[in-house]
Amino acid sequence: MIRTDVARGAVVALACISAAACADGFLHEPATAGNARVAITALQGVAGAEQAFDKADGLQIRVTERNGARVLYDDAVAVSADGGPIRASLDIDLSGRPVDVSMEVGVRRGGDDLFLGEERFTLIPGEESQVSLELRPVPSGLDVPEIPQFTTFGQTFPLEGRVLFATGDEIPSAQLSWSSQTPDLLAVRQVPGGGYVAEAIADGQGALTATYQSVTESVPAPVRAVVVSAEMVP
Repeated sequence: MIRTDVARGAVVALACISAAACADGFLHEPATAGNARVAITALQGVAGAEQAFDKADGLQIRVTERNGARVLYDDAVAVSADGGPIRASLDIDLSGRPVDVSMEVGVRRGGDDLFLGEERFTLIPGEESQVSLELRPVPSGLDVPEIPQFTTFGQTFPLEGRVLFATGDEIPSAQLSWSSQTPDLLAVRQVPGGGYVAEAIADGQGALTATYQSVTESVPAPVRAVVVSAEMVP
């Protein structure tokens, strides 16, 4: 039993929560007695991330009682996004009583989350709750350049990189933080205006770590000081 909603370029296929909420395989207005309807609008909340949003092919929706006693809905549904927000509606069986709930929505590509959103509200039998979710991007990986070998002590190198969605698209305005795994060989400091630089201190096989939220990348950074001139003192 499937309902298909078409909303501003987004096509969402949703399985019905219960047989009582369906007729002819589709959900119908209004919600049946004892049920509540949830009307979801998922908004892509980061300017410049539309390309990743439009590659979404699924939603993961989970609705639970706020006290954690019961999962009311937990399923993945197909989606074909093509600009604009994604809208979907669900009928949930409440057994005739109001329920305080938490809802989590993931916008996915394959099995990977691209965006996540959460909201808390109260479901009331026979009524519709309109929920607008502003989604936050989910980082999947980092794209950091290779760091060339340091050849003199005191030499610095600007540390840069990009944060990526699971699609490979860049998350706009996401700023990496950097740290040194070998502070006796390489120092890392922030610079005015933002950004980081690494500075060579001593010879050895240095290493740096780029971090964004829970995503990290280890980057080798060797220091091999080269003698460019020597003075003989008799």
